[in-house]
Amino acid sequence: MTNRDSKTQAMRRPPGGWQRVGWLGPGFLWMVSAAGSGELLFTPRIGAQYGYALVWALLVAVALKWVVNREVGRYTVVTGEAFLQGAHRLAGPRGWAVWMLALPQVVVAVATIAGLAGAAGTALVLALPGDIRVWTIGDVAYRFSRFLSIESCGQCPPCKLGSSAITENLERIETGVGDAGDLDVITGWLGHVTDGNRCYLAVEEQTMVTSIMRAFAEEFAEHLELGRCPRPRRLPIPKLIDLADGRAVYDDSFWRKQPDWTYAADDQDAPAHRQ
Repeated sequence: MTNRDSKTQAMRRPPGGWQRVGWLGPGFLWMVSAAGSGELLFTPRIGAQYGYALVWALLVAVALKWVVNREVGRYTVVTGEAFLQGAHRLAGPRGWAVWMLALPQVVVAVATIAGLAGAAGTALVLALPGDIRVWTIGDVAYRFSRFLSIESCGQCPPCKLGSSAITENLERIETGVGDAGDLDVITGWLGHVTDGNRCYLAVEEQTMVTSIMRAFAEEFAEHLELGRCPRPRRLPIPKLIDLADGRAVYDDSFWRKQPDWTYAADDQDAPAHRQ
């Protein structure tokens, strides 16, 4: 057989049995990760976003895919060399065709690997028992709201009264005694907690609770439907009082602190621990 350099090259017999394992390398792993990734990740997303508007592009891609795969295979069989070796010899700047093929593959590979990892994670979630969520977002909203309400100095009544009311209603929902009326109270106070504010604390309360309730509305609905916290986990957030030379100092007694800045006699008397 004669290649493009007019040199005779004998075709070796393909390996058989366990000898095939010695031929598996990075290219094989790349092939396995790429096979079907477009159909698994990108095609459903494109279909969900654009419907049938891009069906023509799908038909063109399928037709070109058949032609390209067939001709790449024919080239390798006839010449006995890899397709990229031939592309490297094309006229023009050195290696331009290889870079033109490789760069898009590198960009797509990042999204593909991330997508495949996500798909694998989803498969594990479906196969393994239990719930992957270990901390309900309702508890997160309650604990941060309580921190802000406790730290409010009281100079701005809407801030002190509003953040305290929001915290109390979040606690009712978190402990399973809340109802839709508690959500109405929280929503009402969120619109006025910043009235006349002199510092940013009230804005933090408003922004944090509003964004959590908007992004995780189903979590709060689940609390009300079940009449309890679906994933109870008591994990208080300590108050950071100093950070110097890479050493953090926390106030372990913070969760005994009351809205009037007094301290409960025992941890179990603190509202954050009555769950």
